[in-house]
Amino acid sequence: MIPSPIIVEENLIVFMPRSVTLAKEEIGRLKGNLEKALKRVTELESEGSKEVEGLIKELWKTGDLSRLLSVLEKDRDVHKNELVERNREIAAVAYLKGDFDKSVASLDKILKLVPDDIYALNERGFICGLCGDLSGAEKYFRRVLDLAKELQKGEPLIVALNNLAVIYKERGNLKLAEEMHLLSLEIAQKYNRKEIAASNYSNLGLIYHAQGDLEKAEQMHQNSLEIAESLDLKELVSSQYGNLGIIYKTRGELSEAEKMQLKALEIDKELGRLEAMASDYTNLGLVYLAQGDMRKAEQMTLESLKIAEQLGLKILIATGYGNLGTIY
Repeated sequence: MIPSPIIVEENLIVFMPRSVTLAKEEIGRLKGNLEKALKRVTELESEGSKEVEGLIKELWKTGDLSRLLSVLEKDRDVHKNELVERNREIAAVAYLKGDFDKSVASLDKILKLVPDDIYALNERGFICGLCGDLSGAEKYFRRVLDLAKELQKGEPLIVALNNLAVIYKERGNLKLAEEMHLLSLEIAQKYNRKEIAASNYSNLGLIYHAQGDLEKAEQMHQNSLEIAESLDLKELVSSQYGNLGIIYKTRGELSEAEKMQLKALEIDKELGRLEAMASDYTNLGLVYLAQGDMRKAEQMTLESLKIAEQLGLKILIATGYGNLGTIY
C-alpha cells in the first residue's frame, strides 16, 4: 500500500528491508469481483447481447479493461435493483485498470446506499493510502475497525489493523504501529490464520529493528520464517532471510549475514523476483564491503544497478551509484 521504510547509513549505504503488507488480500478481493463481472458478461452473452460479443476473448488478448468497464456501467443503469453488486464490480475493474476516480465514484455510490458496507469502506481507505491521503485512509480504516469489532468479523478486523499499522509506520509512530500489529497477530492466531500471523511477525521485526532492539527483531523474523517455511510461502521465506541478513550485518556477524542474503537471492532467482533480487545484490555488496572484499562488493552492486536501471527503480539506482562511489 505504502512504500516500506529504508534504513540509511553513512556514505549513501542503504539496506533494503522488506516489509510485508496485506495488499495481496485486497487484490484478491478485487479479482473476485472481476470474476463476478466476467460471469455477468457471460450471462449477457447467453441472453443474446450483441454489445458483449467477443468481449472476453478480446480481454484475454489485450488485457484492456475499458470495454468491460463500459459494459458494466450500462448494465448497472439497467438493473437498478442490483446497484450495490454492480457498483462493487465496477469499482474493482476500475481499480485494476488504474482508474481510481471511477473506482471511488462507484464505492461512494455503494456507501450512499449502505453507509456501513465494510468492504467498500476498506477499499476507499486503500485508495486514499495509495494516493498519499493518509488522514483519509485512517478515517476509513478506523470506521472499518469499529464495525468489524461490533460485528465480530475477523478478516476485516485484521485488514483494518494492518492497514492502520502501515499508516502509523509511515508517519513514524512506531509505538502505535506495533500496537496494531500485535492486535492483528492476536486475532490471526485466534482464527488460525497462519499466513497473516507470519506477516505480522515480519512487520513487527522491522519495527523493533527501527527501534534498535535487534534481539526482538531477530525473534520476530525467525517466528515469521518458521511459519513461512511450514506453509511453503517462498516470497515470505526470502523476505525473512533478507531481513535476518540485515540484522546480522548490523551486529557485525558478516558470515551469517552473507549466508542469509545468499539464501534470499537463491529463492528470488527461482521465483524471478527482479526487484527483490536487486535488493539482495545491494545487501550482499554491503556485506562484502564490510568484509573488505572490494571485488565482490563491486560485482554485487553492479548486478543490483543493472536490474534497478532495467526496472526504473530510482532509489536503488541512486543507492547503487552511491555504494559504488564508496567502494571506489
